[in-house]
This record gives sequence, C-alpha cells and structure tokens, in this order.
Amino acid sequence: MLPTRTRRHALALCLLAWSSACTSSRTPPAPPASRAPALEASAPGALDAVVRGKVRVAGSLATGRVRGRLAVAWATAEEARALSSGKADFHLLADLFGRYRSAGEVELGAGAEAPYQLAVPAGDVVVFALLDVAGQFARSLIKGDVAGNLTGQSLSPVRLARGGTAEHDVELTAAQRARGGPDPCTGERFQRVELDEPALAGRVRNATTRRFCIYLPPSWRPGTTRRWPVAYLLPGLMSAETARFGWPHAGRIADSLADETGRELILVGVDTSSALGSTYLVDSPTTGAWETFFTQRMVRELDATLPTLATSSARVLVGHSTGGFNAMVMALRHPEVFGAAVASSPDGLDLEAWMREPHTQQAIPLAVRWMRVEDELGGGGQFSSYGGDFSPDDSPRGFAWPIDLTTGTLVEPAWSRWMAHSPAVLLREERVRAGARERLSGRILLMVGRQDEFGLHPPTELFSHQLTREGVAHELVVDEGGHHLGEVKLRAQLKWALGKLDAARE
Repeated sequence: MLPTRTRRHALALCLLAWSSACTSSRTPPAPPASRAPALEASAPGALDAVVRGKVRVAGSLATGRVRGRLAVAWATAEEARALSSGKADFHLLADLFGRYRSAGEVELGAGAEAPYQLAVPAGDVVVFALLDVAGQFARSLIKGDVAGNLTGQSLSPVRLARGGTAEHDVELTAAQRARGGPDPCTGERFQRVELDEPALAGRVRNATTRRFCIYLPPSWRPGTTRRWPVAYLLPGLMSAETARFGWPHAGRIADSLADETGRELILVGVDTSSALGSTYLVDSPTTGAWETFFTQRMVRELDATLPTLATSSARVLVGHSTGGFNAMVMALRHPEVFGAAVASSPDGLDLEAWMREPHTQQAIPLAVRWMRVEDELGGGGQFSSYGGDFSPDDSPRGFAWPIDLTTGTLVEPAWSRWMAHSPAVLLREERVRAGARERLSGRILLMVGRQDEFGLHPPTELFSHQLTREGVAHELVVDEGGHHLGEVKLRAQLKWALGKLDAARE
C-alpha cells in the first residue's frame, strides 16, 4: 500500500511545471506521429521468483478481528525508496496499482493471520498489503480515505535469487480514516445546494442526494438583482463538489481574475462521485439517469436558486481528467445547455486511440492491468466507472468488460458500446457536428501535458485535429508537464472562460 504522502502526491496531482504552446485550430500542428502509446509495465525483468508468507495485524491495531479482502503487491527496493520519498514517477504508481493481487477474503487480528504468495522479480523486493474491509479497493489505494481499511508494507526488503523462494511476513500497521478537517464549502460567499434525485441510484445504489458547492462573485450581495455567468467545475475520478476549492482554490483564482479583468462569474462545484468511482454522465440502468439529471433538473433548479444568467452562452463546463472528458461530451451532446467547454488532461477524447494497441485487437497494457485488478478486487475504479456507464448489463457486477481479462483481446459487443461514448465517435454524427459548428465553434479549450502519465496527449491532439477537420474552431494548449492540475493551469482555464461567456448584467 502506498504511504499516505505518496498517495496524495500521486493522485491529488499538483502541477510541477507549466509552459505552454498554444495553437489555433485554423493552423493546427502536424498530426502526432503515432496513436496513443502503449504504457508498458515499469517492472524490471521477469517474474521469476516467489515470495510468500503471512499477513497479520500489528499489536497496536489488533484489538479485535476484522474481515475483508486482502490484496498484496510488490515493488523493488529502489521503487519502494522512490515511493516513500514522494518522488515516484506516476508510471510506477500506475504500474504498482496493476500489480496488486487478491489473497482472498480473510479475517485478521487477535491471533488470526492469512497466507499470501506473489510472483516477483529476482532481487530485493518490498511487499505491500491492504485489507479492504469496506469493499472499496481502488478508492482505498487512490484516495487513502476509506475508514477502517488497514495497510502495511515490509519494513525491509527481502532478497530473492532467480528461481528462488523466500518466506516473508508482513504486518498491517496503519488504519485509514475518512478525510476530515474543515468543510471547504463554507464562508461568506459560499452556498451549498442539495438536490435529491431517486433516479440517480441505479442498481449500484448511488447516493441520491447530490451536493453542489457554490462560490459567488465578489460583487454579490444578498438580495442583488444582478445576474452572472456560471462555470460548472467537474472533478476528477472519485471526487466530489469541493474538489476545486482546496488546492488550487478556484474561488481565490476567480476573485483575482475579477480584479484583473473586471469580469466575474459564479462557480458551481459538482459532485460526480458514484458507487463505482465516478459517473460519466450517461443514463444507465446500472449507475442511474445522470445525463437527464445533469442537463435538465440540475441546471433548471440551480438557475432558479442562484443569480445566474440562464442561457447557454453564459454556461461553461470546466473539467479536469474524468471531468475534462465529461465537459467535452456534455458540450457536444447538449450545446443548447452548455455553450462552452474546457477539457483539461481529459480521459481519452479519442477513446479507441487511447485504449487500443494500433493495428491490433488488443487493449493497451495499462487498461488490461487495471481492469484485471478492479475485476479481481471489486469496489469500483476507473474502468469500472466506464463499464457501469458504457456497457451496463444485469450480471452480478452490473456491466460487461470490453476485453478478455486473460488475453487483453477486444470483446464485442461491449467494446463497440464503450467506443460509442468516445467524443471522437460522437463528432462523426451529423447532428453533433452541426451543433458543434453552430454553437461551440471558438468556445472549446483543450489542455494537456506532453508527459501525461496516462498517455493522454496523443488522443487529445487527435481529437483537436478532428475538430479542425469538422470546422469547429477551438484552442489547443499543450504544456510540458504531466497530468497535474495546478493554479497556473486552472487560472488560464477560468480566464479563458471569462472571455467567452456573457458578461454579468442587471
């Protein structure tokens, strides 16, 4: 299990460097030389040794017995040092996620322990363990805030010869806690709005009360008759309505831009978390009627509650990562509702280019590894979120995987169902193309890093070229960093949005 500092460094994703090359869609850059690269495992060498032993709960935590699914993984000693220092490359972090294996349902504590066995490379190896009591493996690993789950790792590496076997026990030494601290959606110009919508439950029983964090402009006063444009802030995987009011703080950035430009807007943080991870804002029997809620009831009720300019030309979707994908899809599907979109480090906008190995019937290694882990350990995750929305069915899991989890080979019809949700595929529909040309031209901003750890630069650029071919003017900004979102990038996004939206008026 990643140390808390490492997890937050890894997946809270702060921007380390940001320099940009901005190109207009009228003079596009040369197409990328290849489609999205396959993300190969960073693991050195073959898995030609075995480490096995028992997992137990440390004495300080063993006050009783706890039951859950035990997951174990390995890292080389060098990788473990990078992880503990908080300096791990994200490729390693993504690869480590894919190395976890289930050791089954176990009961630990008060003298009870459980066996494990892992295939590992020869050399010095560290073993990680996680007892998933809450049934939320991916969230536990990525967010580190699943109350009651237990984590631990080897205090020292175990050395293995090629073809050898070593015995090595691991103690679970830390209990995760639900993230606490002050509510970031509090203050003079904050409001929280809750809407209850039973249709969002789906078969996975999502929470039906959805929360929105509202940040009002500096000139707002109670009883004002003034109306402002609004930016809907769509968060990344497993994130909720306050994701953009921590660091970087969108409200403070908006206030600074108001001083600089004389333009103001309302910010609406949207909770897109779901029982499977995040919603991709579609209507699905498994995950609920999100598209209908988002484009109809949400907008209508927030316009009735807040001092908004209730017109599409005064609404922008600003999303990062999962939120960036959602921003682009919702704008394409509903330009009559959302008149502008910012997609920052978005999930593959050309989903096939991102997920499929070129000229083969194989999915990229990253997707294969993560789907296998999510399937084996359960509790949702990135690809489970896609599945619940893109290929729902009435199976016990609630959806069909689009690949064979043993071979990584594409499986129809689930693969085609996933691809139908790709923005690149949506843009091939005449209705979508016409709406984009008429309502969104000049009102789309794509931002991505050349070093994006998930390989998202090529599919973003491919989608930019597609927009250009279809006559949809837009901006593509490419920085030299990775997947990170920081203050500089978010400031650029909100400043761009202010320049596109209707100005506030009485």
